[in-house]
Amino acid sequence: MRSESSVFESVKVAVPRDPEIPIFEQIQLGLADPVVPLDSNDIPSWLIEALKRANPKHFVWANADELDGGDSEAAWTILQGYSFLDHEGLSEDGSMLVSEPYGLDDAQFSELMMFLTDADLKVNIKGISNHAPSRTMRIEISKA
Repeated sequence: MRSESSVFESVKVAVPRDPEIPIFEQIQLGLADPVVPLDSNDIPSWLIEALKRANPKHFVWANADELDGGDSEAAWTILQGYSFLDHEGLSEDGSMLVSEPYGLDDAQFSELMMFLTDADLKVNIKGISNHAPSRTMRIEISKA
């Protein structure tokens, strides 16, 4: 079975290169693999531990044992507060937290960098995404 991204390997879009001459270059459409939606009861352990490092005093950890999803639900609650997450999910194998925002302002970028530092994680920012290709970027966050 062909993956969604391989279906689009042959899709080309016309891009104008010179405003004076009506000539368009045909370029391949870049499309990243889709993300798996976050499940509040199934956050990967590596991400839970990273969120504990980044937010050790967050009130939700003290009450995690009272939540139906325990630490996973507590981690999900903390993730909801990060402004750099948009159209977020996990990679298919669960090794990356993925966000596909339309852009980041300086406050969101600073928040992302502080989170990565505090949580001891690494990031890869790409120009291709799955959500609204050519309109969104892709932020891949994983273990350092």
